[in-house]
Amino acid sequence: MPDSRRLKTGRLRAIGLAGQGEGVWLSDAEGEPVGPGILWSDTRSRELMSELLRRPGFDRRFFSDTGTHLQPCNTSMQLSWLRHYQPERLAQAHYLFFAKDWVRFRLTGVAALDFTDASTSLLNQHSGELSEVVLNEMGLADLQHLFPPRLAPDAPAGTLRDEVAALTGLPAATPVAAGALDVCSAALGCGAVNDGDIYTILGTTCLYRGLVCHGRQAVNEGTRYVTHTESGSFINLFPMQAGTPNIGLAATAYFPDAGPPVAGAVYRRCRTGQRRRLLATLSQRRTRAVFQPRCAGRVFLASASTRPARSCSGRCLKDWLTPSSTRFRATRRAARTVPDRRRRGLGDLATNYCRL
Repeated sequence: MPDSRRLKTGRLRAIGLAGQGEGVWLSDAEGEPVGPGILWSDTRSRELMSELLRRPGFDRRFFSDTGTHLQPCNTSMQLSWLRHYQPERLAQAHYLFFAKDWVRFRLTGVAALDFTDASTSLLNQHSGELSEVVLNEMGLADLQHLFPPRLAPDAPAGTLRDEVAALTGLPAATPVAAGALDVCSAALGCGAVNDGDIYTILGTTCLYRGLVCHGRQAVNEGTRYVTHTESGSFINLFPMQAGTPNIGLAATAYFPDAGPPVAGAVYRRCRTGQRRRLLATLSQRRTRAVFQPRCAGRVFLASASTRPARSCSGRCLKDWLTPSSTRFRATRRAARTVPDRRRRGLGDLATNYCRL
């Protein structure tokens, strides 16, 4: 970074961060970790979750407040697990962070959460305050002191500390913004900010489709919501555990001269047992796309014969991936925000997606 021509000419105006949602990062007052972080994919809280779901109407109340159905990945569930099984870690902690918030704290010394990350399972999405269901019904009221102040994604959240500037070569006192949840940052980056805009994220684990909406009542409650970076907006998320195969499809569309998908090469080098673990959560049709490039076009997995009751992915597909000119226009509108050299690939993806 110190050798960057742009930085040397003083073109760095500010720093913003985006990061994965959910999970738990506990630190002391100086930002030193209190035990290892817990990722969103950690399922250790599933038994406690099952106990909560046996309470009449609990999931309905939880969804009404937080915009998500109870899942082991929820930060609130992971805190509940820590409270039951590792209370000493909570007693030693001074702050609860999400991943990017801890990084920002180390950069600036200012402790804060942003509203988009906190909205994943901690906040009442209507008021922006901590959820009464989370605090009272999940028994987390005594942990409120761990939550730093909440900021809007574009709000100033301190400046780069002198020692960090010296270490990185970045200009001292550079402003740092609060930042946002990854799926919200992606929406902002591709221009999905208007009511009804639709966008797709090809991640390493999940394939997300998001619908921007002004009010949660307008969309299927079988999915989940997060607060958008745009004031007054939400994103209705349709997640599928099919991210890795789709990366190959996207790479082929954007960079046709790059050769076969990296995922395929990795798969072919794996031993049989490793292959089974790698592909355990994917259906046969999806796994073929990982190591057979000719099958990559099937990765979106929507057809007249899709059986929605078979899997979470199927349920997400039920009312979503039917052909719709409105969705096509929304995806095309997002494609127009992409630089020219990549726009054709995204347009092709949009076309293939909407033909299904």
